[in-house]
Amino acid sequence: MKRSSKRSNAWRFEIEVSRPEGGSLCIKLRESDKHEIRFTSWEAFYRYLSDRFPEWLGYLR
Repeated sequence: MKRSSKRSNAWRFEIEVSRPEGGSLCIKLRESDKHEIRFTSWEAFYRYLSDRFPEWLGYLR
């Protein structure tokens, strides 16, 4: 996702979801201006996004 207005502190991120065979869920969030963050549950990922990007909360439901 990317904010459309450069005046609104533009940000960009990528999300990668994987579950290795016999392994647990791994959700990786890479932000263009920050490091990679990993989550092991959808709940933890959702909590992070709702705190960090509250304006996108409606799109994630």
